[in-house]
Amino acid sequence: MAIELVQKKAWQTERRFVLYSDRLVVEAITWRRVVQYDVRLDQLGFDLRYEAENTAIWKLALRCLVFTATFAVVGLLEALDGAFLPWLLVTIFSFSAATWVFFRPYQDDLILSGGAVPLRLFRATPSERIVLEFVEQIKSQYKENLKERYTVFDEATAESDYYARLGWLLENGVITEEEHDEFKVSFDIQKLL
Repeated sequence: MAIELVQKKAWQTERRFVLYSDRLVVEAITWRRVVQYDVRLDQLGFDLRYEAENTAIWKLALRCLVFTATFAVVGLLEALDGAFLPWLLVTIFSFSAATWVFFRPYQDDLILSGGAVPLRLFRATPSERIVLEFVEQIKSQYKENLKERYTVFDEATAESDYYARLGWLLENGVITEEEHDEFKVSFDIQKLL
């Protein structure tokens, strides 16, 4: 069963994540390029980091809009005296700069780091709660993979090796104390048979 998270930001950027049992498919689409790659869950780290641009850019955009409006009004007043062209050019330039700043998608990312492949997600798209739940689903799937991989044993498995694996899983929060005890008992019973 695949779990999907689609993130769209502004009018030009989309990120799509599809979580499978053993891997995550990532697709990043911008107006310039499409990037798609697979990441094994054991390549991800689970240290959460936030990265955001300063909001001063939005204050600058507002100032540019006010500046544009001021030039437009003053320019129209000056147009009566024949100085319309310089005011028109300054107004068009200011409005273009303000529009670019306003529509430019700003960076506000949540990053899963600490592994071989860092994973960038938009922090608040569609909402921060949904993004954090998706991160928890990735962690949960990763723990299930570890549990499936390291709790398997056969008659050739040494007791010390198996107990060391269980200890590592317990220490890293992959299994609970109760599961640890259940796996030990199951191993001991199997060895007796």
